[in-house]
Amino acid sequence: MKTLIVAPEGNHRKTLFNALKLVRRLIPVRTASTWVEAQELMETHSLPDLIIFDLQVFPDGDEGCVQQVREHLPDTPCIALVETTRQIHLVEAARIDGWLFKGFRMSELIDKIDTLASQNMRRKI
Repeated sequence: MKTLIVAPEGNHRKTLFNALKLVRRLIPVRTASTWVEAQELMETHSLPDLIIFDLQVFPDGDEGCVQQVREHLPDTPCIALVETTRQIHLVEAARIDGWLFKGFRMSELIDKIDTLASQNMRRKI
């Protein structure tokens, strides 16, 4: 499963990237620091099977920005990394597939990915 990680540069993104490399089913093919950079990557490379993004990548953090993800990738499972309850509401309003509070355990991320993968497989059948 090709995974795109969209998060500000730093330890958080690096840790996420390295952890996903350890999971056999996930191949973190790309990382981006901003949503604009992520869009450019998707235009020049194959689309990912999964996107994990930090809401910090959207400068305004408003619902319209988050909805861009769903508009550009209606069939790609997405997981948002959030810090507040307000951000959860934004993510849910934009119909993003799932969310995790920052500071999550890796087992929580893997469970979320497994759930999304099985839901995605059912949609394709």
